This record gives sequence, C-alpha cells and structure tokens, in this order.
Amino acid sequence: MMSVYIYCIIGTICENAADEVIDLIYEIDWYLLKVSNQKIILIMLIKSQQKELFTVAYVAPLSVNTALQVTKTVYSYWMMLMNFVE
Repeated sequence: MMSVYIYCIIGTICENAADEVIDLIYEIDWYLLKVSNQKIILIMLIKSQQKELFTVAYVAPLSVNTALQVTKTVYSYWMMLMNFVE
C-alpha cells in the first residue's frame, strides 16, 4: 500500500510543477520581447495549459486525493465486513 502512496505523491508533485510552469509563463513581460519571441511565449502558454496528468488505468488521476479516496473506501468496506462478522 505504501508504494501506491509514493506514486500518488509523485503524481501530485508533477501536477504542482506543471501549475508552477504556467504561473512562471504568465509572469513573463512578453510585451517587452520581439514579436517572434512573443509568439513563442504564446505557444508555450497554450501547450502548458493542456495538462497531461498521470492516471490510474485512464480512470482517475494519480494524486494524493485519489489515494485518500481509495483508502477511505477500503476502510469503509473493511469496517462493514467486520460488523457482519460480529
């Protein structure tokens, strides 16, 4: 179970890093650049907004939130089974 959390943490770190790249591109003073460089900045901005997230079997994003949801669900089912056994 620990390896699942490690992968989910890595997915969250990558997602946060992608958000930071978008923020850094927004902070560029593009209007001070040459037109050719402005076009490059525009392409970078468009490409950075199309996020490629890591997913679990193309169903759910690989993030800490997903790991917590899975853990809560497993725990709920486990408690339900324990109540039936008693």
